[in-house]
Amino acid sequence: MSIVHHRYSATYCTSEYVVYDPALFSEMDRRFFSPAYWRQQGCLTGQARGRGSAYAVEYGRKRFFLRHYRRGGAIGPYMKDRYLWTGLDTTRAWREFYLLLDMHAKGLPVPRPAAAYVQRIWLMYYADIITEQIPDALPLGMLLNQKDSIDDRLWTRIGSTLQHFHSQGICHPDLNVNNILIDKAEAVWLIDFDKGVWYRPKPGQRQANLNRLRRSLAKVWPRDTSADNFHQAWKRILRGYDLLDTADQ
Repeated sequence: MSIVHHRYSATYCTSEYVVYDPALFSEMDRRFFSPAYWRQQGCLTGQARGRGSAYAVEYGRKRFFLRHYRRGGAIGPYMKDRYLWTGLDTTRAWREFYLLLDMHAKGLPVPRPAAAYVQRIWLMYYADIITEQIPDALPLGMLLNQKDSIDDRLWTRIGSTLQHFHSQGICHPDLNVNNILIDKAEAVWLIDFDKGVWYRPKPGQRQANLNRLRRSLAKVWPRDTSADNFHQAWKRILRGYDLLDTADQ
């Protein structure tokens, strides 16, 4: 796969960098990382709220998500979207772009990375990433509110998908119900790999990753369904992961 790099307006204290896949973008412009540009072109089709807003855009008959990196946690209100510059290869956008590129090449169900942008100003930087939209896919958290939308087979498939990622050396850095997508064919996808890395997770790290998902699932579980339904769904996930012996923990 041919990946193209550009460097713009480089000075001692400022510089801009772009990386993109020419198979998805026949041209590249720094304006492509501005929601205002897509809005002016009539190609901004939606917006998903979160720690970093994601904008749905259309280009060349394809659909993409543009996401600006924003900080969370206690430092978020102060640093907002600024990060400490320690080199291009360590920026959030570069790391996620190339991680997605490697995972996509290995056949893992993740969005295909399209482009990334980093703007360095003195010792800080700002960053954005564009990924290809997964067609007809909804977050697991949204599907929970649709009656009869998740059957036992799908819960099991979620577990087996997570096991596959772990076996390949990937523990999702923020595994929650909004970062698991289900498409119309009931295929399971993982998105948003900011701060993700390749490593061989130990059993305790795998369990911690699953526990994180369980807490997220419990927070959004419909109040009009019984606790037993939740426990049965979780057992199905563990069965898919081949951890049924831990189902009652």
